[in-house]
Amino acid sequence: MANALRRIGKAALALTACVAVMTTTAATSPAVAGTGTGSPTAILVDGQVAKPRTLTFDQLRALPQHSLTMTIPDPEEGPQQHTVTGPRLLDIALAAQPCFDTSVKNPELRFFVAVNRADGLRVVTSWAEIDPRWAAQPAMLALTLDGVPLDDQGARLVTGSDVGPGRLISPVTRIYVGDVNRMIRG
Repeated sequence: MANALRRIGKAALALTACVAVMTTTAATSPAVAGTGTGSPTAILVDGQVAKPRTLTFDQLRALPQHSLTMTIPDPEEGPQQHTVTGPRLLDIALAAQPCFDTSVKNPELRFFVAVNRADGLRVVTSWAEIDPRWAAQPAMLALTLDGVPLDDQGARLVTGSDVGPGRLISPVTRIYVGDVNRMIRG
């Protein structure tokens, strides 16, 4: 009983800290309410996280880099094979310290990651899709395309397991980490 109470107390403290951070972020960051239409070389990472931040290309390059060779459909020229390099979406989200409710089993399965581009288009992936403990689908922010830096064009979200190009968006301007239980009631 005492261990269960300690676990509940720790979860409540973690959630309280996350709520305080989310409230402060919402009150001080205009991009939180909007689409995150900042510079294509700076990406806002926020949502239900303990450490919201804005990451530059240099900071994204400091994260572990991964490469992915994929075929991208091109309606004019047919399928094109390209190699992209950059940090995994999972690593970026984890660096912001998602506010998982540790009082429930597998809390990360209730989380999603929404990625915005400059014009407001938003695409979503579930946490389970990108976490190697579950589905381990490759999703990353490409900082280079075939060895050429994308600094002037902005980072691109790439999802190597998708059969179509719907979630290949750029320039990425915001990554929102959220808990579906806090968004949907009932």
